[in-house]
Amino acid sequence: MAKARILNLIDLIRFKKDFIWGKDYFSRVEDNKIASSILYSHYLDSKKVLEIHKFDHQEEELLQEFIAYFTKKKYQYIIAKMCEINEFAEIEMLRSHGFLRLTREYTFDYRDFKTASLNQVQVTCEQASKKDVKSLVDLCKHAQPLEFRDYLFHSPKFFKRRLDDTYLFFGAKSRDHLLGCAYKKDPENNSFEFIVPPNQSESFFSFLIVFIDMFIHFEKNESFSFVVNENINEELIAKLGETFDLVASRQVLIHKTLAKDKVKVLEKLSNKIQIPVPNGQVTNRSKTVDRR
Repeated sequence: MAKARILNLIDLIRFKKDFIWGKDYFSRVEDNKIASSILYSHYLDSKKVLEIHKFDHQEEELLQEFIAYFTKKKYQYIIAKMCEINEFAEIEMLRSHGFLRLTREYTFDYRDFKTASLNQVQVTCEQASKKDVKSLVDLCKHAQPLEFRDYLFHSPKFFKRRLDDTYLFFGAKSRDHLLGCAYKKDPENNSFEFIVPPNQSESFFSFLIVFIDMFIHFEKNESFSFVVNENINEELIAKLGETFDLVASRQVLIHKTLAKDKVKVLEKLSNKIQIPVPNGQVTNRSKTVDRR
């Protein structure tokens, strides 16, 4: 039995595995055949975080080897996003190997709705440019649970590759503070993820209204789906469920591969990270990871 390893390009051709852009295979090869595989990638183009996309929940040994291999490579976290309906066995297996539920992601289908006209919304929507990359990265840090702001956020490289499909939300009277953003998750599908810090949850429908005006009318698209994270506000998620069709609910699970001095990290971040709010005050409020 051969040791599990990362497949290279020659392996993909030899074993007739699909070449999936931006993703790799960690596989066990037996008798010159692939016995089982884990499909993974670098999470949000991070050099220290991996995301598992697909694995066989019956291959427990391979998952253990995967975690051990990348722990030795000094990766900080492993992320997995699993559908709560048809990937329940995978969720249970990940939990049994030390994965914790970080949050949930909800995907909704857009359909016409009426909440307010554009002249009643005090928010503007603009397409991102290179000068906005730093603000985008800072925004993503503020939208993450405090414990994971060291590595678990969108990197500058991530946004530099997606500027044409990234939209920014600002207050109508000032462009000084970025309030939220939306970016296209998949170039081939009209699916957008909205990144909104918890303190801007009440503004979400305003973001959606100005985004729809730009995307539907300016881009000449008739429909799209959007993804939100439950960290923003549980009441908002419930309201969205009453207004739009819920397409999918996925648990976001996280595994810390390396031990760290959390106290020093938390003290350092709590002193430096401040989130701007409309009245000029600042807050460090954050949601903690579910330890259940």
